[in-house]
Amino acid sequence: MAKKSIENTEQRRDRGGRFLTGHNGGPGRPKGSRNKLAQQYIEDFYDVWQRKGMAALERVADECPAKFITAAAALIPQHFKVEHDHALTLSVPELEAKLLEIRAKLLDSDIDPALLGPPVEDEAR
Repeated sequence: MAKKSIENTEQRRDRGGRFLTGHNGGPGRPKGSRNKLAQQYIEDFYDVWQRKGMAALERVADECPAKFITAAAALIPQHFKVEHDHALTLSVPELEAKLLEIRAKLLDSDIDPALLGPPVEDEAR
């Protein structure tokens, strides 16, 4: 690849060295590409993980739980998008029945009934 001439570069930059409007500086690195060092590191890391992964995780979990939790938290995306359709598809009687069913399941579990609020009384409708 031939080097760009100095004159051409000077025409595309202001006095501070920033590119002028309309001159983005070239295509740069292709999207998704990694440099050789980073790619080799990932390949080496994966190789070690294949050999020692589970044993290493168990050792860290036993010897230093805080580091284990920190590593696990680093794997969780910091930002994620949740989409939900808020349309009500149940009728009022169906919704009441569903809520009573959920309450009954919670009462059957080890949850403190006081957390669920007062009991629901059947109302004649």
